[in-house]
This record gives sequence, structure tokens and C-alpha cells, in this order.
Amino acid sequence: MPAGRRRAGWGRREEKSMITPWGDSQTVHDIGNGVLSVSTASHGGLYVPDYLLSRIPEKEQAYAERWSGSRNWYEEDCAAAIPLYRLPEVGTLEDEKRQAYYNSVRGYFN
Repeated sequence: MPAGRRRAGWGRREEKSMITPWGDSQTVHDIGNGVLSVSTASHGGLYVPDYLLSRIPEKEQAYAERWSGSRNWYEEDCAAAIPLYRLPEVGTLEDEKRQAYYNSVRGYFN
């Protein structure tokens, strides 16, 4: 799919590859406001740019760093719920999915 074309639910697909905590990316999608959804051969997650980190509480950033080695990377199994909840303009989640992320983040961190 050429850069700039829309893909249902995830925004613009990037053609570039990048190095992630899980190896070289196979796919990179901009899901809004510079947040990238990245997959590799074995794993994946979300990349949150520095300019958005102030909107994610310190404790939650530390959790992401524990699993990825960086406060910018949120692994797909659990930590990805954090930016999807804290940055409501990101992605295209239905209300019930966003509520599930809210419950997950609130239950773990509060």
C-alpha cells in the first residue's frame, strides 16, 4: 500500500522500517498524533514520541520501560493499553474497547 493511503482502523501505513526493542519492524502504522503501531517477526507494540510522554503518568512510563527498555515503547501484550487510554485521540477504538483499556490501566496502576 503506498504511503499516504488509508488503511481501515489504523491510519496511514508507513513504508519505512525501524529498529524496535523486538527487532526490525515488518510493519509500521501511524495511528494518530505520531503514535506508531509496529510489528516485528516475533512481537510488537506502540511507539509514543517524546512530545506526548508528558501526558502519560511517570509510573506508567516506568512500566513500559521495564518491558521494552524505553519509556517510548509500549509492548503489545499489556503496556499498549496505556497510550491507547491516555491518548484518546489515537487509534479508532470503540467506546467499549476504550473502557476495557481504562479498566485495565486503572486496576493495575491505582
